Amino acid sequence: MADFLKSNMLTGILFIVGALAPLIIYIGLGPDGAGLLSALWTEKLGSWILLVIPISLMRVKDSMSDGDGFPLVKIGFLIVVIAYAAGMVADSMATQPNDATFQALDLAVGSIVWPAMFLGFAITGLGYYLQKEFHVAVSGIMIIVGVYAFVVIGILALDDESLFTLPAYLGFTLVNLLLGIFTIRKS
Repeated sequence: MADFLKSNMLTGILFIVGALAPLIIYIGLGPDGAGLLSALWTEKLGSWILLVIPISLMRVKDSMSDGDGFPLVKIGFLIVVIAYAAGMVADSMATQPNDATFQALDLAVGSIVWPAMFLGFAITGLGYYLQKEFHVAVSGIMIIVGVYAFVVIGILALDDESLFTLPAYLGFTLVNLLLGIFTIRKS
């Protein structure tokens, strides 16, 4: 069991869970999907399960040795962790969909922290590219998705309802799925 907890297999599975969980929870089970979960439980489960993304990034970072990309991976990881923590605060506001004050706070906090998370994601991808930690295409897609999402959500300030944010979230899902598959293949 101890070997499994240290393994690439576990890290890969965590990436894949982080890729698929938002689709299942938010789109499948939440109020915007089948309606089986309330807004409160959708945000709770989504926030808790999505903790696997920074955990997965940490596990990859901790398995790396010093190299050209390692400083960028550490910087990107730190930004992701800070943004995720603040993002959980934003998501907690979304648990009250009928309260205009909470919704305004969710948008205000989210408009700052989610672009920051994507910026950290892009920096981590650049570190992976320089370090040759993953296939160049995976690192490249990670960088492109992170920069695109930062621009669309942070600079252009488009909300989740805009079609232009869809590639950001689908790209995030794709990258985490690819990171999971390539990490498992390292096993």
